[in-house]
Amino acid sequence: MLRTNLSRRFTPSSRILILAALLLTVLYLISATARIHLRDGKYGVELKEHPTFNPLSDGVGELVLRSRRHPEGAAGKIDHNRLHERIFNPTLLELPKGSKHNFIIICRQGQELVTIKEKEYKKGQQVAFFGDVVYDEYRVPHIIRQASWKKYFLEDVEPPEHHCKSESHIMQYIGPEDGKLYWTREGAPILMFTNQVPYEGECQGMFFVDVRAVVPDLVEFLGDNASKLPPIKYKKPIQLRRQMPDDLREDGSFHFEREKNWVPFQTFLGEPEDDPLMFSAHLVEPRIYKYVEGERYVEHVGAPETPQMCVEEKMAHGVHQGTPMLSITMCNRGECQPDIHNTVLMGLVQKRRSDPVLHYDKKIVTWNASSPFEFRSISKLIKFTGTEDWGYTWTGSMVYYWNTTEIPENRSHGFLDDEVWLSFGIADRESGWIDVQAKDLVEDHVLC
Repeated sequence: MLRTNLSRRFTPSSRILILAALLLTVLYLISATARIHLRDGKYGVELKEHPTFNPLSDGVGELVLRSRRHPEGAAGKIDHNRLHERIFNPTLLELPKGSKHNFIIICRQGQELVTIKEKEYKKGQQVAFFGDVVYDEYRVPHIIRQASWKKYFLEDVEPPEHHCKSESHIMQYIGPEDGKLYWTREGAPILMFTNQVPYEGECQGMFFVDVRAVVPDLVEFLGDNASKLPPIKYKKPIQLRRQMPDDLREDGSFHFEREKNWVPFQTFLGEPEDDPLMFSAHLVEPRIYKYVEGERYVEHVGAPETPQMCVEEKMAHGVHQGTPMLSITMCNRGECQPDIHNTVLMGLVQKRRSDPVLHYDKKIVTWNASSPFEFRSISKLIKFTGTEDWGYTWTGSMVYYWNTTEIPENRSHGFLDDEVWLSFGIADRESGWIDVQAKDLVEDHVLC
């Protein structure tokens, strides 16, 4: 009787559906250990499967970066120790061994509504703090903000008024953003950032400043290392302005309305004091400039003679951001001497995409280390191990990690066996990091 009732209740088609559902359940349970992620709000690692869309896959493979310290190779999150509910888009510098902390970290904090002269703005803030690498009982590393020290800075670089004719919605935003930390060849810690500018016909501009000038406590936290750094040269934020090429001028404009996403770098040639700060203002059609002290405008130093199709083809018409460029000599430390033939510049470039979900395509690009700074190669799409369920990630910095009291002549130059740290924002809410070997970043590239 029971068998008869069951036969009447389940038709052949419904039985097939039930069996299919059971099969999928079994497959899901079998694959439950396929991916690794960090528990939100807890230290340690658990194994769990998350059905996610992988936006970085372009069908031709990925360059998957694995942490050198994490036992499972996963990226980590920066614990800002209850600083704010939204601390994101970090940029960091490793401090010389013997300093009070491992890193200085500068992040963006969630915007707040302010009223200035009866007009409402959404004000962004930059906050600096110091972090250390701490291991938990599972030998999992974490960067944790130490003590209660923090500093908000660059709050009033320019007045709030700015002129965004072509992108009027930008006028509601004020305050610094898109910070990038960089060690110069002389050993000065430099911060680049974007900020509104009040001049007629200009909306946003690029600035840079010595970090010690805007975060004076850095000198104290450096300890004895502070005396090994050069004197502070850039004591106030300096705007980087360039003249618009004649063929791009419209309505008599001499400047670009909105400057953003410049990438800082230096070559490794000549003496450090003679090597100017250089900037790439456009990565698809490279326009290279150098800062000349005392001059009103940065100086254009040329562009590659041939069209640079490598990045354009791979990144589909342009990139949204790039990390500071590092120079790398293509051998292990001690095996060769750097020269223009074996050394290149490298950086991570990324493009914002909204289809099918918001994400950033990331690739490592290399350039010639000397003029005319042509592209040499480009990687597959970059993926950070263990971040599949974190949301979109935006990478703000890439620095060498030395862990030594000896300050190298050039802290932004290294070799294949040196260590590189990348920091990134997570969904405009959190901050993350990953440590890799430099050779991991230049493997399996396509030549331009």
